[in-house]
Amino acid sequence: MSGVQFATIVQAYLAHLERTGQIPAPQKKHKIGVISANPSQSKHLETATMKIHGIEVDFVNLRAEEVYESHSRIPTHQTRQFGTPLEDALRRDFTCNSLFYNVRTRQVEDWTGRGIDDLLVARQIVTPLDPHTTFHDDPLRVLRAIRFSVRYDMDLSEDIRSAAQSPEVHRSLHLKVSRERVGKELEGMLTGKGARPGRALDLITQLKLAGSVFTFPPGADATASGMLAGKDYGGSPEDLAHFREHGWEEAAETIRILPRVLESHNDELQMEKEAEDDLTCDSTAETDPAGNVTADAARNGIERMHTSSTVASSTGGPLLHYHRQKSFSMASSVDMRLVHLSTFLLPFRDLVFLDKKKRPVAVVNHMIKEGIKFKNRDCLALDCMMSNLDTMRSILIKIRQDSVRARQRAEEEEYPRLPKICRLETGMFLREVRELWVTCLLQATVAEMRAIELSDGKSCPAGSTADDVLQTARDFYRAVRSEGLDGCWRARPLINGAEIMTQLGVPKGPEVSTYIQEQIQWMLLNPNGSKEDCELHLRNVKRKREMEAGQTMDEQNEMNLGVSDGGQSSPALPGLEGKHLSKRRHVESMDLSDCNAMPKL
Repeated sequence: MSGVQFATIVQAYLAHLERTGQIPAPQKKHKIGVISANPSQSKHLETATMKIHGIEVDFVNLRAEEVYESHSRIPTHQTRQFGTPLEDALRRDFTCNSLFYNVRTRQVEDWTGRGIDDLLVARQIVTPLDPHTTFHDDPLRVLRAIRFSVRYDMDLSEDIRSAAQSPEVHRSLHLKVSRERVGKELEGMLTGKGARPGRALDLITQLKLAGSVFTFPPGADATASGMLAGKDYGGSPEDLAHFREHGWEEAAETIRILPRVLESHNDELQMEKEAEDDLTCDSTAETDPAGNVTADAARNGIERMHTSSTVASSTGGPLLHYHRQKSFSMASSVDMRLVHLSTFLLPFRDLVFLDKKKRPVAVVNHMIKEGIKFKNRDCLALDCMMSNLDTMRSILIKIRQDSVRARQRAEEEEYPRLPKICRLETGMFLREVRELWVTCLLQATVAEMRAIELSDGKSCPAGSTADDVLQTARDFYRAVRSEGLDGCWRARPLINGAEIMTQLGVPKGPEVSTYIQEQIQWMLLNPNGSKEDCELHLRNVKRKREMEAGQTMDEQNEMNLGVSDGGQSSPALPGLEGKHLSKRRHVESMDLSDCNAMPKL
């Protein structure tokens, strides 16, 4: 019996139960949908679908033992359409997926003889047949095994671990499975209920599958250059293979740091929420006309928290960063997919290759775009994070160094102080990475902690422990929130382009963008500045630019003054040797004696 035939019987039975009043009539009738067989898309059998009591149910007939070609994971036409329950159970990917429920006897049937035990007792992923055969026939199952293991907290059997590391299985994964299907399985490891992306990526590395998932560009070894895990990439094919293997080992070490960083950030978010609740509940706190707690009131509340909470003072406390501009009050969140992917691929971020048009392309970009076929926005986001990683790290290092010097100057403080950050530098960085800034912060924190691990404590300055790095990341997060910079990229210019042209007399063209950029920088440095103040600043900038342009023109004229047809320059006036006589430059700074020395003409 086919799936469609069985679904039709079930549909008729449900209609009978409704007519006799044994079950309530559904809001919508039980309609049967049919998904036709499509072997080219790995859909081997016709499937019927129907929603029963709000649950989607698939109907398909029992499948027989499948016959595969050596280059494909799609069963050939030699495969019989109908099989027995045992044949169907044995062709399943894992024993825990080979269990049947008999609707007549209302019992679970375990045709492999071990499915229930593997699921409930041993808690391990096991294949009904030899895993080498199972994975060679359909290599995608090796990735599915990882996804099931991580999502349902089950172990992989030793046979599966051995087969998953087989070079033959790796080759089959390259040859038989489309990159889109590989990316879909990886997406299932990174997102969804029960997903543990760090554990999944670590397991992929353990099974030496990282190179098969995140593939290198074909033929890139001939043009690839740069650094891989801190070492120059180059050498013989064997050397390059060793380089890549070392890179994936380093990726595994890097991703294992991330849980600690995420835990620290989550603690910070919890402290932020508690501080906000305390300030909101303080009926004596001073508020502005809009009803927001003022900066002074927030500061006073924070000081009381520090003096009354030993936990707050030991961890940095819920500091003033919880007071911020209302328009940017929503905290930027962490993109868990991207923070795991970017952290895992960190060792390869400085590696590039030449594409067919001889243009340099980041290897990481190829891994995401072509290796796992993720969407273009993921490629752009990862490229943005990788490009701005060094900037984020330099900011963190400066904050950490300033913190060490501050502790040396004053060993005893009543409560920890927020670090001083440059609003302009930080704001421009945030405008570059936008909503990704927290994700980029965590990635940079991992990179810093890994750098300290690799240094093995040698030549590390004060403040270079893992705890110091974590605290610095929290300090930076607090400072950004305190300064109201979270969301600064959403701030619109006070004066638009049309107003710049009309009010400042700036001609239409690229020069307008210069003044827009100047305005953005002024707004970052003057968060409470008015439109009038901003216009005055831009007028001063325009005046300065015009004076500099005039100086440049005068200097150019002076260079040409008195030089004609190869003649000698005019002699300098007495007493003014080496002086400029520009109308604009240095006239106001001349000594009175110099001016008196000038002869009357």
